[in-house]
Amino acid sequence: MRLRKIRSDASEATGVVGERHRPHGRGWGAFSGGQLTIIFVTLAIVIGFPIAASGVISGSNVFVTNAATGTRAVVSSKGALSVAGSVTVNGTIAPANPVDLFTTEVQVNVCHTIAPPAGHVLVITSVHESIQDAAPNEMRLQRSVGSCPDGFGGGGFSSEVLKDVTWHATVDSQEVTFPSGLVIPTGRVLEVDWNGDAAVTVNGYLLPASSCPTFAACLGGG
Repeated sequence: MRLRKIRSDASEATGVVGERHRPHGRGWGAFSGGQLTIIFVTLAIVIGFPIAASGVISGSNVFVTNAATGTRAVVSSKGALSVAGSVTVNGTIAPANPVDLFTTEVQVNVCHTIAPPAGHVLVITSVHESIQDAAPNEMRLQRSVGSCPDGFGGGGFSSEVLKDVTWHATVDSQEVTFPSGLVIPTGRVLEVDWNGDAAVTVNGYLLPASSCPTFAACLGGG
């Protein structure tokens, strides 16, 4: 009589499985679960990066526009600020230099002057007048030669040319614009006169002094 070979189930009972019958762990083919996780994360980064990069590089266009002149400043693809616009000095069109944008805020107590920095011509596009007291009264903007009187006999103006008179009936704020540009050449100043206290913000551009080789060359502007 042939003896039947009896297979022992001891190994299965004890949880010890022979190499040939070892079940596969979680995974896919030759890859384990951990390896698959790394692969999927890597693919997500590689696929998602161009989209994220595109959002950073292109993004939404943001423009800074001068309300008075319409001159627009933008950021180029290389991160540089550029201005699409120009100003006219004595009939000559000159590009607005973004490096030379000009703004200053000053306190006016009866009188104050604003002069262009050395080697430059100041082209004013707007003046914001914020009245703090002494209204009603008028604020006068003049292009002049000289300085405010100091109360001791010093200072004074000559060659005054009135450019704007704004009436302030009460303590308020008003914007005075110069769409063609109020040109203040070297040797001239913007004279601000107000019978009291006020804050004044002047905005505009700076051009090289060579744009106005003589006073007469620019006094027609603004």
